[in-house]
Amino acid sequence: MTNEQQQLTTLLLNLLPADHTTVGNITLLEQFLAAAQAAGHQPPGTEDDFKTAREALDDEALRVQSAP
Repeated sequence: MTNEQQQLTTLLLNLLPADHTTVGNITLLEQFLAAAQAAGHQPPGTEDDFKTAREALDDEALRVQSAP
């Protein structure tokens, strides 16, 4: 995993609710893209970056299931 991928994965992890409530994928994607832009990621975060980060969290068993 590249450094940028790790940063985006950490960004996604930090967006997950601490109380483990569910959040929909579309809402989480929108939050992820906004947070990546605010953090100045270049090139800007994409939906593919979101999916890669989500898969990385799944692989590490860090993500709780998101709402459909």
